[in-house]
Amino acid sequence: MNGNTALDLVMARLVRSSDTSLRATALAEMNNLMHTALEMGPMPMWFLLDQDTSVSTAVDTETVAMPAGFLRFDDNLEVGGIFIYDTDITGPDKWVRLERSGFNKMQDFYGDEDATGVPVVYDIVGATAYFRPIPDEVYQLKVWGYFADSDVADAATTNLWLTHAADLLIATTAELLARVYLRNAELAVAMQEDIKRATIRLATANTAFMESMKMRAMGDD
Repeated sequence: MNGNTALDLVMARLVRSSDTSLRATALAEMNNLMHTALEMGPMPMWFLLDQDTSVSTAVDTETVAMPAGFLRFDDNLEVGGIFIYDTDITGPDKWVRLERSGFNKMQDFYGDEDATGVPVVYDIVGATAYFRPIPDEVYQLKVWGYFADSDVADAATTNLWLTHAADLLIATTAELLARVYLRNAELAVAMQEDIKRATIRLATANTAFMESMKMRAMGDD
């Protein structure tokens, strides 16, 4: 589904198809909901899982800024995290997964905070990754986690949410507009039922994906 079709459906459900001002508000609220309540909600969506290899360490620098759009890792998903590219490995897969450790524990374990070498552990504080030992060279990194989607546009373009979860995005937007802007409690309740159905569908799909990833991780051991 594309963005203008999604907005057409939102406006139709609100019986306000010709209200251009409300349509502009709907687009703004849709993107706000997508980047807050949905992307940062309790259920990470499988379609936001991605790998980014655009970042590298710097010599004698303990920190690396996380890639743009990074949201989080899933502690229950054994394939995610930060990987380092090891050119000494002779096999086809040269990515080595680093261990994540609490920042204080990481410092206590290494004692000398200035010790340098090939990083083996890391922690994330805010949008920054900290490594120990402190990198002694430039190492390419791979970040495998959840990343924010691109904004919805009122155009014939799409994004991951519209491709995989348009029902939830449309329903949550319509519910908010009915409740906050139109003050129509009856319409808002109807939209809440749509949200429940979409959430159940996505939870089922998400669980199936996570189980398949766990089986994949077990098979790699």
